[in-house]
Amino acid sequence: MEVRLDTAMIIVLTMDTVAIIAVIAWMLNAKSKRNWEKWQIKKDACFKALDIADAVLSNYEYQNVTKGDLTPQFESIENVRDCFNKLACTCDGPDVINELKKIMFEKIMPDAIIELRNAVRRELGLGKSNVDIDRAKAFVAKINCDLPERPNEPFKPTMEVHSNYGKN
Repeated sequence: MEVRLDTAMIIVLTMDTVAIIAVIAWMLNAKSKRNWEKWQIKKDACFKALDIADAVLSNYEYQNVTKGDLTPQFESIENVRDCFNKLACTCDGPDVINELKKIMFEKIMPDAIIELRNAVRRELGLGKSNVDIDRAKAFVAKINCDLPERPNEPFKPTMEVHSNYGKN
């Protein structure tokens, strides 16, 4: 009789252990899923911040750049606000938001995009090394394969990358 009681206890303990392990695994999986979803939102917001920065930079005037040498890009205020909200809710540090604010609200040169790109790389865990260090060609002003503004407008190939952005 004693052996059966011990066997029954072992079976109950084993079932309890399996249930506890299952609950722990479910909790870890749920946390992992939330972390993945947060990372996805953060990733999308970080890349949207780069798009917003490109739009802002393409609409500034720079003393060393001839008017018309920058093809403007546009962004809606709703998208900008949405991006800021997502960055503020998902980023682990202030660097991405601070660099985007510099581009949006301070007098800067187009190569400021490098600091934002590096902040995005760090925030997303994509590396700490600075990949693009060429400040002279950091911002693409115009390309030769851009879509015409109007469908009937003839294609005009041009390629302009300004190497004098940082020069005074």
